Amino acid sequence: MLPGPSQYYKCPHCGEKKAMMSLLSGNTFGGYLRSDGRSLYPMHPRISFIQKCKKCEKYSLFSQWKECDFRSENDYGGTTGRLSYEETKEAYRQLLQHDNLNDRDKLTMCLEYIHAYNDYFHNPQDIHCENNDREIFMEASGIAIKLLGTDRDSRITKGELLREREDFKAAREVLLTTISEDVRWIVEPILYFCNSRTRVPFVLMENGKKVDWTTQPDFYNIVNGEIKGVKEQRRKEYQDYISTLDESRRKTVDTDFNGGIYVDHGKILTKVVDECTAHYEIGPGTIYISEYACYKNKNLKSLLFPSSLRSIGANAFYGCRELECCSLTPDGLLSVISIGEKAFMNCKKLEGFTSSFLRDVRFIGKAAFSGMDRLSHIELPEGLLEIPEFCFGCDTVLCDIEIPSTVRLICDGAFFDSGLISIAIPEGVKHYGKCLFSMCRRLENVILPKTITNIPERMFFGCESLGYLEIPSLVSLKIC
Repeated sequence: MLPGPSQYYKCPHCGEKKAMMSLLSGNTFGGYLRSDGRSLYPMHPRISFIQKCKKCEKYSLFSQWKECDFRSENDYGGTTGRLSYEETKEAYRQLLQHDNLNDRDKLTMCLEYIHAYNDYFHNPQDIHCENNDREIFMEASGIAIKLLGTDRDSRITKGELLREREDFKAAREVLLTTISEDVRWIVEPILYFCNSRTRVPFVLMENGKKVDWTTQPDFYNIVNGEIKGVKEQRRKEYQDYISTLDESRRKTVDTDFNGGIYVDHGKILTKVVDECTAHYEIGPGTIYISEYACYKNKNLKSLLFPSSLRSIGANAFYGCRELECCSLTPDGLLSVISIGEKAFMNCKKLEGFTSSFLRDVRFIGKAAFSGMDRLSHIELPEGLLEIPEFCFGCDTVLCDIEIPSTVRLICDGAFFDSGLISIAIPEGVKHYGKCLFSMCRRLENVILPKTITNIPERMFFGCESLGYLEIPSLVSLKIC
């Protein structure tokens, strides 16, 4: 570490000058990164987020201190302003209650206290924690959890804070939505300690190297295991469902740690029991998801599909009201050919699908995507021949859809009561169902193909925003 000349800043309360450290160079030797996000690098120190003025003894954010022009020759003795635990606790109380902090600063303030708390109470001396300190920790972590965003890093931090609060089930549910190859070294150890019912933070990286927690006894079984009480319930769910299968299928049954039951030696996902975790990763090699596999699953929030998947059965995810995300394996390749009727019907929180998810689909069943309250856009693939009955019915925020040139049939009520604003029907369509755009109250513009010869019954019924419609010359209109 090579320190630079001190930089002077003024206290926002009294104007007293304070010499702050600067660095010409530094390194990460001897440093560590902890599971709660706390990092400490002795050879690359950082200026503390909170500063205390020696003169007026008031606390303030470093961002509130103003750099001044004062310089002192050969002065390399600046400070980082790091506070003790008791000072951080006092600053937390003072700043959070009396200063008008924005959400970002409030979140950082809470995390600063949490880090100081963990530094002080979870060290080799194992200092006894008073009830008052634990209460402040619970308050600060609760505020932080509410302020954290929905991006992956924020969800990992949220899961860790829930673990430290001993809310192990909620922590597991959040963490299982974040797993991907690049963050396994962070998430899996947190899950290990979560399922071990341990709240103490731990070191993830030391001296610039990742700590290998996979050498811990029974690591993967514990990571993939269950919180006490859930495992027994899930075993009963397994047994109850398997007993309904015929004898030939029972011989090929496989189960996983997260509630999945497979037949045909892992090729068919036949059921995910209700007590599954919030995130479910469908097994590699799975070709088919059976009818009703996750029917009205009340816990499911995210799914990871394998590249082997070819077909999704009818009602497979019907009524999964908490399902928010359907993602693909890291290679991003998927070749689903058919999606059964009502497969994703009433998935109220699911916002949509990537183009690669649907790119090879050639068959879609009736009402497959109806009742999806957050589906605003969908890209249907070339090669699709039919848009079935009520396919996008009651998708009230669906405003954007492009019909492929290969489509030949659009069936009854395909877009009934949807949020469409504008749509163009390609020339190749030969059949139009009844009530095609009925009750599309936001529909303003429709481009009909020149080849259309009749307007089906109630095609535009209730389209109160449709101001102008050009009728192609081949259409014969009957005036009643």
